[in-house]
Amino acid sequence: MTTLRDRTAALETMVNQTLGDEITYTVSGDDPATFDAWVEFGNQDVATGQSRLQATQIVIEIPKTFTTPAQADRIAVTIMPGVTWAPGAWDTDDTGNNWRIICKRASA
Repeated sequence: MTTLRDRTAALETMVNQTLGDEITYTVSGDDPATFDAWVEFGNQDVATGQSRLQATQIVIEIPKTFTTPAQADRIAVTIMPGVTWAPGAWDTDDTGNNWRIICKRASA
């Protein structure tokens, strides 16, 4: 019998594709990859109308099957044009399927 635990990775992927934010993740020395991921915006300032979002720190969850994060990697979130993020610290999420990456601005 298939359990919810057996389906967790597939369900997380479907949720990210439906509700996630588009990111471009560039592994140091490799080509960028664009996909949807779960992004949490910390210390945020959101303006309505022309849509503006500022954050000093974000947390991104990516599948462990994609890569192991490194501080030299760079991440861009589509809804925050012109801002590049760098992994500062990372750990496994509660399911064990994803990296939970705490990112800080690499550039503005």
